[in-house]
Amino acid sequence: MRFSEHPLRRQIVGEMHLRRFPALELPAMAFQTVRLVDENDREKEWLILEQRCASGLDRNLRHLETEWSANGRLAWERHSEAVTTTLTSTSVSADAQFWSAPNVGPFSDTLQWMETLPGLVIRATHIVVVANDSYAEPVVDRADFHPGHLVSCIIGDSVRIWSDFRIHAGGYGRLVVAANGAADGEVSRSIQRIQELGNYRNLSLLEGTHRSIA
Repeated sequence: MRFSEHPLRRQIVGEMHLRRFPALELPAMAFQTVRLVDENDREKEWLILEQRCASGLDRNLRHLETEWSANGRLAWERHSEAVTTTLTSTSVSADAQFWSAPNVGPFSDTLQWMETLPGLVIRATHIVVVANDSYAEPVVDRADFHPGHLVSCIIGDSVRIWSDFRIHAGGYGRLVVAANGAADGEVSRSIQRIQELGNYRNLSLLEGTHRSIA
């Protein structure tokens, strides 16, 4: 190796391999937030996690998953720069009103819990995953995407996404994903990649804004 390696390069690459998006049974819905948590709020967050998951959590823990129901999971990940929390549900009917967040039941309770975790949210995404483009069409039509900002592309061999990368009702961005025959693992990896791009874009823009103000 002839080049000079940044001392944090391998740590960053290791974190990228740590991150994973849960496998989903379609149709499915997910909510993800990315939060900046300062030292004052970090212990408060641990106590809240212990109340939800288990007491005596290792403070060096970087990844935590728990089931909130038979069809849903909650994933929490602490990275060097932010904390990502992802709530997924596969108990979704094919004709569901995907863009209406549930207001009763375990999913609603867990979503409210996630939204009140300590820290400042820099990105929040409401994700709908369906089997194919035909199922995606009515979901996209109801997403209220801005026509001038709507982007659609294929990731990998067949997974297609739609988003306008804007903030919608409830403070969430919206992302539609059609599997189009892709295996569950490929769908999850595709969602993970597109989310990481958006999450790091916001982190980079935030850092640049702070520098310009300073």
